[in-house]
Parts: sequence; C-alpha cells; structure tokens
Amino acid sequence: MTPMISPIQTRFLIGRILSIAMVLSLASGAGADLIPEGNKSVLSELLIEGMEQFPEMTFVLFPVHTQDTKGRQVKSGENNRFYHWVAPNLYALKAGTDTADASVFEDPSVPRSDVEIGQVGTVPNSETASFIRRVYRITGISGNHIDLELQPDERFDSEGNLIGKRMATELTGGLSSANKYLLAGAVGLFVVMVIVFTSVRRKGRSIASADSEA
Repeated sequence: MTPMISPIQTRFLIGRILSIAMVLSLASGAGADLIPEGNKSVLSELLIEGMEQFPEMTFVLFPVHTQDTKGRQVKSGENNRFYHWVAPNLYALKAGTDTADASVFEDPSVPRSDVEIGQVGTVPNSETASFIRRVYRITGISGNHIDLELQPDERFDSEGNLIGKRMATELTGGLSSANKYLLAGAVGLFVVMVIVFTSVRRKGRSIASADSEA
C-alpha cells in the first residue's frame, strides 16, 4: 500500500507559519490576475519592428514565463504574447543559436535591450479604444546593446478605425513592482519555511528512531 503524505500539522507553530506563508503566496498570485480598480481589460497586440536590418541575427524574447528556460523567437509582423508576470528583454543571437539553451542569455557579450518589453494588459476606464497595438522598433545594435524604442500606442475603435496614438505611460499591465516584490517575498518565505519544517521533522524522526532502538 502506498503511504499517505501527512498534511502540515497546524497545531504546531511552524505549521501555522507555513499555512500563513502559503495563503500569502496564493493571495498575491490571485491578486495579480484581478483587474485593478478603475481599470478594464482591452484587446491588444505587441509587435517588434526593424529586424530586417539584421538578417544574420535571430531576435528572441527572454524570459517569457516564470518557469521557462528557453527564449521565444520574434518574427516580423507576428503578435508577441508572454506570461503576464514577466517583462522580457529582447536578445539578438547569431542565426542558428539554440534558443532552448538558457545559458546563451547569460553571456554578457550577447546584444540585448535595456528596455523591458511590456504588454498592454489593462487600461483606465476612461480609455475609449477597443484595441491597442504596441510597437517596439529596433534602431540599431552597438556592441552588446540593442537600441530599442517604444513607439506611441496605436488606438483603434470597435470598427478597427485608428482613433489616435498615445505613449504608454498611462497604460498598465501585469504586476506592479510592489506586487512583484510581495509575491517574491511570499514565495520565498514559503520555500524557506518548507525547508526548515522538513529539517525539523527529519531531526525529530531521527531522535525518535534512536530512542526506540535504545
């Protein structure tokens, strides 16, 4: 018979701490998925332009997920979507590079942008657009740096008509910096508590086993 895994015993102090840490972690994650007060969701598209100037390079976004170890190739004219908790950077790799190898993104000589790529997630309720297109344009590569410029967001009505352009300062999406730190702290606390709890239980079992043998 397969042994059952015993749950965290909340009658012990460390079990209570673990439970609190877990709740904080889950609450932080759930809060990130909610639309902030005074905001609404909107259809959007994210494009990267200017890659045709560098045919010998493959352009890749990394990271595109909190658990991914590989990059995602960017293609001209294609919408780029990634996990809403991350803000990836753009990398320029030599054509043929294995983008599934995370170590290539740790090489300081690989050209990269210092502009984090941000999707349009939610917008203020005052926004009248039904669809927003965000464009980042590559203007050059110098050494290990990609010059990347954020263009004004193009705003369209429900009929697909352009109704204006606006810089992205008022548009929001994903987690705020404060929420990112809260989430990271909660998860980190949970992991540390699990390690401590496991160590204490193992030590207790070892002592109990030694006593029974004696």
